[in-house]
Amino acid sequence: MEIGRIRNVYDREEDVEKLRKLREREKEEAVRKAGEEISKEKPVGKPEKKSTDEYLPQDKEAGESAGIYMPSVDGDGNSNRKIDFDDPEKESKKPESPAEDPEEKAEEVTCNTDKVDREIEKLKRKKARLKQQIEREPDGEKKEDLERELEQVEAELKQKDNDTYRMQHAEFS
Repeated sequence: MEIGRIRNVYDREEDVEKLRKLREREKEEAVRKAGEEISKEKPVGKPEKKSTDEYLPQDKEAGESAGIYMPSVDGDGNSNRKIDFDDPEKESKKPESPAEDPEEKAEEVTCNTDKVDREIEKLKRKKARLKQQIEREPDGEKKEDLERELEQVEAELKQKDNDTYRMQHAEFS
């Protein structure tokens, strides 16, 4: 029976080094070939022109503004640029007849909160009356009923005695 040669660590390292050098040579050759192909395609000595987008107007009226905003130069002729607003609504907002002036159309509107104020005053009087009845009542059961009613009146008063409630329930004329 024949036993093959046993390779040691040093032999394997040599093989790995040979393989690495072989791959490096292949890469160098591929880069050199690619460089030759590129040099064949490009003429040497002429700089490459960068491609950029350019707007080419198709209309003869290219100088006119298409929208309601128009760039213009300052009135002094200086190089100060500004943007003018051409309001299409401006022409349609002209008064139809000289008799109809916007100031004459103004109406007087009054806000009346008297009804809400009377309701709040009524609740305040009811609250004061209930407090007096609670102080005078000797019976505990009736006293508890009056206190519950007083709590309800206080909650309703708290809800209604503010500006938001007044404005929501005001009468406008």
